[in-house]
Amino acid sequence: MTHTNPDNNDTNYEVLTKIEAAEFLGISPRTCDEWMKKGIVPFCKLPTGSVRFRRSQLIDALARFEVNSIHAR
Repeated sequence: MTHTNPDNNDTNYEVLTKIEAAEFLGISPRTCDEWMKKGIVPFCKLPTGSVRFRRSQLIDALARFEVNSIHAR
């Protein structure tokens, strides 16, 4: 159910379901629920109760987990 902006084919604008977001992040849907509760990943809740994620925001959230290499002495 991935949707893109019709005026812009940029894949970072894609809107993903929770299942798609979990697959993109490499986590389980249950972990995605936990990350949502903890505020780790931004999401939009629809009036139906479903949630959606913008791919670009997921990329930004993943960047916070990036670790620079540590040089051993």
